[in-house]
Amino acid sequence: MIKWNIKSKLVFMGGAAIAGMGVLLWLFISTSDQVSNAESTVSTEISHLEALVGLRIAGKELTLAAMDSIVDQLEGTIMKERRDNMEEALALFKAEEGRMMEAAEEAGELGKVADGRALAEQIMGNVKLLEQATLVDLEAALRRRDGNELERLDTVIDEGGEALDQALELLQHASAEELQEAMTGLGDEVGNSVNLAWTVFVIGMIAMVAVMGYLGLSITTPIARLTRAMGELAGGKLDVDIEDLGRTDEVGEMADAVLVFKDNAI
Repeated sequence: MIKWNIKSKLVFMGGAAIAGMGVLLWLFISTSDQVSNAESTVSTEISHLEALVGLRIAGKELTLAAMDSIVDQLEGTIMKERRDNMEEALALFKAEEGRMMEAAEEAGELGKVADGRALAEQIMGNVKLLEQATLVDLEAALRRRDGNELERLDTVIDEGGEALDQALELLQHASAEELQEAMTGLGDEVGNSVNLAWTVFVIGMIAMVAVMGYLGLSITTPIARLTRAMGELAGGKLDVDIEDLGRTDEVGEMADAVLVFKDNAI
């Protein structure tokens, strides 16, 4: 059983203060981790959306460059600038395939699209179709000046480009919704963390003030009584009442000592 002397009370007050600081530190670390996770989610969604917007632009540029080459079929070849545009667009699809696949799978897991992996595979299938139709078949048809083949490729490229853009648009809308939800979640997380921090802080401060106030008064009040009694004894008042006798702490020992002074004075 703890002997609540002055020393133990002071130690308890110090321990309570340290514990309170530890709770606040834990709360700070915990809320920081939660907010950091929410920020990471927002950052990931922004990255996905950025990739999908870039791929939509690349898909349109690829289709446009191919269609322009068909219109200018008398050139007998794909102009260097257009070929460069098509190759850059296709290279972007290959470079961003990982982020696009990740965005599609996440959209599928969150129920934003029916089957995220199937959608991603459909997109890359359209890309391969367009790569074959533009850089290989179109170049060959232009050199042969094959009107029938160019007409067929016109349809293939137009439909393939449209299908690619529709699939990317669907995925882009899903990613935009996820970003909006992630930003809302981040705002809620910050708000909840701030409210929780203030709640814990206020409750902790009230509890700490109450405990320390009680313990402080339990020390200072009897010492003040003994000081007053000693002053009265020193002034010759021998009928002063000595309180706090029988206590097991330092205050009780002081009371016993003051009683001895009183008895000796009498």
